[in-house]
Amino acid sequence: MKIDAGSHGVFEPLPRLVDAASGSVYLRLVPHFLSRLHPPALRGDFVPCGGDPGSPYEFPLLNGASLVDVSLRGGMTQSEVSAGLIFENAGSQWSRSWWRWIAHALTPFGWVTATPQFIRKQTPERGSEHLLASLGLTPRCGGSPEEHYRVAEEWLVRELGTPHHTGDRDLRRWGYEWGSVGLYYEIRDGLAEVGVLWEPFSSELDAEMREQLRSLGHRPEAPQ
Repeated sequence: MKIDAGSHGVFEPLPRLVDAASGSVYLRLVPHFLSRLHPPALRGDFVPCGGDPGSPYEFPLLNGASLVDVSLRGGMTQSEVSAGLIFENAGSQWSRSWWRWIAHALTPFGWVTATPQFIRKQTPERGSEHLLASLGLTPRCGGSPEEHYRVAEEWLVRELGTPHHTGDRDLRRWGYEWGSVGLYYEIRDGLAEVGVLWEPFSSELDAEMREQLRSLGHRPEAPQ
């Protein structure tokens, strides 16, 4: 996939998304313009989705910004994950917090919104820290959820092979010693999502959530 970004040049995604051996995830981040953060002079060219110049879905890039390639692994700190970009808190609950870059991620299956999730833990070296536990990748650039699911599935099967497990909501899951990669329809909004879970952090967050729900009188669903 090549995307003509006007005066910003031609963009291509990185050739790999997930390293099944190490659990590293590779993203190419493209900073975008956001009116509440940037003055109008920093609004760059509008980039169409999926490289289609006729697409009605487009977004403005940030003038003068460069592509930033990141390699993510479980247990990284927020400062390590941020890669020097603007990195905002997108919500928190108990020991978990969600963050977002002011950037879109270009993957082999198109533009996605990337949402890292962290767990707050006590470490002997630096006290309380937020450590990377999972990553959600949600295609949001034109097309239907079904089309997003199809192109993501094609890439993941090409890269990781046949899924190791299938389940509800069209779940496809690949399991490894370091964690897992999943493809599914998100239960809240029906959007296709790729989720990367790193152990033991992800299981610790799930265990905390189930305990909190039990304390509130709810019976959490059994994990798939």
